[in-house]
Formats: sequence, structure tokens, C-alpha cells
Amino acid sequence: DLATVLGRAAGALAPGGTLFVLGWDAANAENGTGGPRPAELLLSVDGLRQAAAGLDVVRAERVPQLGSDRALDALLVARRPGC
Repeated sequence: DLATVLGRAAGALAPGGTLFVLGWDAANAENGTGGPRPAELLLSVDGLRQAAAGLDVVRAERVPQLGSDRALDALLVARRPGC
């Protein structure tokens, strides 16, 4: 499950390390711009923030998907405290 994978990735960061996640936002399923199936693979900013628990979130937001007029991506940049 995605939350487990992201939680493990966050836990594996060295002190001062950065986690960068970018992927299809769940809003794409609602507005008809597509994305992966099954829908559980779509990301949400809230879900990314939860997966980054214990990290310092630098940026967490929906961003326009590069090369698309309408599609959105969920973006997370977070750092592990230390160093």
C-alpha cells in the first residue's frame, strides 16, 4: 500500500535527507483528466502529509502537471530533521 511505501521511504532518510514525491493527484479522477488505475494509486496532498509524519514539510501542494492543460499532480518535498 502506498502509505506504507512512503512511510518506509521517509523512515529510511538520513538526517538532513530530502524526500521528493510527485504523482497523479486524486482530483484527476473527479475532473476526468485520467491517471492510473486503480484509484488507490492516485495521490492526495493530505495523504502525502500524513506519510511525512515526523519530517519537516517544505512543500505540499497540488501543482499543474507538466505537459497538460488540466491534469494535476500532488507534490511533497520534506526533510528529515538533523544535520
